[in-house]
Parts: sequence; C-alpha cells; structure tokens
Amino acid sequence: EKYYTLNNNRDSRLFFGFTVYNLFNRRNIVAVYTQTGTPDKAVNPLNPEYNPNEYFEEFEANPRNISSGRNVLFRIGTTF
Repeated sequence: EKYYTLNNNRDSRLFFGFTVYNLFNRRNIVAVYTQTGTPDKAVNPLNPEYNPNEYFEEFEANPRNISSGRNVLFRIGTTF
C-alpha cells in the first residue's frame, strides 16, 4: 500500500494498493477422492465395476477439490 497526503492536511490521506493471490496460477489440490486418489475422478458406490478412467462424467469433477486460480485485488481508499 502506498499513502499520499491530500491538500496538505495531515489527517486526510489517499492510498493505493494491490495484492496477488496464486501468482503463478497453479492448480492447487485441496481434497481428493479416497477411492481414486484424484481430485476429479470418483468411484460410483452403486456400481462397483465402474471404472472412472474409462467413463468420466463431468459432474464428478467437484470444483471445491481444487483451489481458486489467480486473483488480483486492487484497493483505492481514503483515510481521515
């Protein structure tokens, strides 16, 4: 964050800042399915012969198992 004084008034300041989360945009795994050990392929408990490597369904890829991508937060504000 960088602060600037406004109108020679010591009590009022303008500030700018930014924060970057996940700078290199890595795919960070938060959780995995215990049966397969992967974050996007689950075993169907109703069909034990189901092979997730052969029949991949999109609904099995739970987005909560992978952290968010790159986020950039810009801040502008005043203090008084």
